[in-house]
Amino acid sequence: MIVNRTQLSVQLTTLLTGLEEMITGEINGRGKLVLDACDTAVRKSQELARRIPKGRAAERAEKALQQVHFRWENVKKSGLEDWLRNGEDAEVPMRVDASLTSLVDTARSAWRVACLGVNTSTSAPLVESAVAMASERMADYCHFLEVKALRNMTLGCRSGLTINKYLEEFPGLIHFLYVDRASHQLTSPTLLTEEPGDLTKDSDSSANGARALTVARVWSMVEFARTHLTKGHLSLMWKDTTFSYAYFLWFEDSGGNPLKPGELGESINETLPLPGVLCDDFYRSLCVQTFPGMDPSRIRVYELFCVHLGLATSPCVLEHTRRLAATIWEVTGPIDANPADLL
Repeated sequence: MIVNRTQLSVQLTTLLTGLEEMITGEINGRGKLVLDACDTAVRKSQELARRIPKGRAAERAEKALQQVHFRWENVKKSGLEDWLRNGEDAEVPMRVDASLTSLVDTARSAWRVACLGVNTSTSAPLVESAVAMASERMADYCHFLEVKALRNMTLGCRSGLTINKYLEEFPGLIHFLYVDRASHQLTSPTLLTEEPGDLTKDSDSSANGARALTVARVWSMVEFARTHLTKGHLSLMWKDTTFSYAYFLWFEDSGGNPLKPGELGESINETLPLPGVLCDDFYRSLCVQTFPGMDPSRIRVYELFCVHLGLATSPCVLEHTRRLAATIWEVTGPIDANPADLL
């Protein structure tokens, strides 16, 4: 099963590469070769899909690849072969370009369904192995990155962007993550304290709360929010025994005016990549689906995570969120001066 999915990925990647070459018109006299390679990739991907052990995942993969085959046949009927045969150096005809673009989207969706939709119980050992290998290879860089992160914070924003500064204006707020998804840049106070140590009864309760907030809890917060994001929830609040958490995602146009999205159903996870930017840019795809009549490059997406100590009321969290989103640039300076690049 794993081998089949790997081979499926190879075939779909071959298809996507050929399609991109045809869309850009950079096939340099290799039109017949590219066409044959794409045709072979479509045929082999369907054959491989039939060899995946029966189950719901196999049915979804086979259905997705049938859509690829259907759209590939439409592409060939749109005049692709005539264009490749008679004048591949000329501009791609509008009808051919539209068919190719549609097929690219379908092929990418099929790749996600067929190659990423694996059973968690069977894929867990592979994921653990990949994590161990990545950790080993990145070990030499970890110390360098830690030092670089602290130095950047000191030079740019550590003196101005600290938890203590925000405690005065945002009572109860001990941490936040502000992410500009147009550039994938993060602005956040450091979790490190000036004098690391155990929690003490004599210390300020907010300072103790900041120390109690661990990296593991922050990642747990992010994963929880992303789980709900895949269900179409753009804002939520929840709490555990120590903290109250809040997550908000919103859209603005290039002028900074808020954009109201339409309803997002729970089927969003079937049409979009996983939240993040590793497999594909989830946020750009979300813009395309949410605002189909707008150029996604003119839409800005923002995320804000807030962590409050103890029980925080909804009005308090909403007020802090609005003020924080509106004033973060005053604290950190120019928009591109201090944020950490997530890419």
